[in-house]
Amino acid sequence: MPKMKNLAVTLLVLCCTLPLHAQLQKGTVLISAEGNYQKSLSDNGPTTNHTQSKAKNLNLGVSLGLALRDNFVVGAGLDYYRSVEDRSSQVFMGETISAELMELTSSSLMPSVFAGYYAPIIDRLYLSTNLKLAYGNISSEYSTFMAFQSISWSSSSEFRTAENSNSSDLFVTTLYPELTYFITPKLGL
Repeated sequence: MPKMKNLAVTLLVLCCTLPLHAQLQKGTVLISAEGNYQKSLSDNGPTTNHTQSKAKNLNLGVSLGLALRDNFVVGAGLDYYRSVEDRSSQVFMGETISAELMELTSSSLMPSVFAGYYAPIIDRLYLSTNLKLAYGNISSEYSTFMAFQSISWSSSSEFRTAENSNSSDLFVTTLYPELTYFITPKLGL
């Protein structure tokens, strides 16, 4: 814990002693790229009533912004989203057991607009708050396999498969904070 206190004091001293004069000037053009990849596993229930979901999500985006005033930027961008999910479930109900396996794939390409304010913290380091509005179409496809088995003396089985796809409008509103550090006057992370 003393190391954390020392680190906090050091950061506070640096922030208070470094020059605080940098700003994004009117007319500055910002080009931005962002993205993330997430892999998740959700596992619920005991072995007799069990559900599981394995998902992989990819988000990528690019945008172009213009500082209309010092530290105030507006712009437009394009975002891509893709999700692949495998779901499984096993349920015991009385003398029947049912199981289902499903594969679900969704994707979307959405144009967006944004506005953000960049507040300088220290020289070349900014805290920004951005409001982003995106609209597009999300398409999903799934295939599923279901099995039902009676565990009584007259054991009977039933199997079903299904495939389907759909598409719907998607409107996303995002308000998010960001830290941006400008390595050079034209390159920030």
